[in-house]
Amino acid sequence: MSFREDGTFEKITFVFTSTDAYSDGSYEVTQEQIEPYPVNLFVTEEFIFVAYSNFEADAGLFENPEHSRNFDRSDENFAIDRSTGKLYSLNDLDSFYVCGDQVVSTDGVGLGTDSYYCLSAENGALTVTDLMPNKNIYVYGTSADAFGNIF
Repeated sequence: MSFREDGTFEKITFVFTSTDAYSDGSYEVTQEQIEPYPVNLFVTEEFIFVAYSNFEADAGLFENPEHSRNFDRSDENFAIDRSTGKLYSLNDLDSFYVCGDQVVSTDGVGLGTDSYYCLSAENGALTVTDLMPNKNIYVYGTSADAFGNIF
């Protein structure tokens, strides 16, 4: 949902790309169709990351606080922009790990083959920027300075 300044909200519809041979290439999911089981939550200064699943989570799942940084591609993953309250789908990303206020990594889990992405919400849209588009250069981590620059 997207929150307005007066605290009310509007319902949203997500459009996903489909690889299913029986569809036209995309499908829509409304808020009412999102599976009801919350399975993951992680909060940073910029975003709230949340995931819902078709399956109810095991109670022991949340005992390890590091787990909440890992988001699995089999779940419905979202990021909420803390400055606006607007919710964005992250299902275009594979499984990812939250490694900074607005940085997530995918793929190699620290093996030098990770892809790092910076998330930014501007003008009502979420922008996902590949921090190292040259895949011949291996990235082992990121850091941000006091001015918001990400290295």
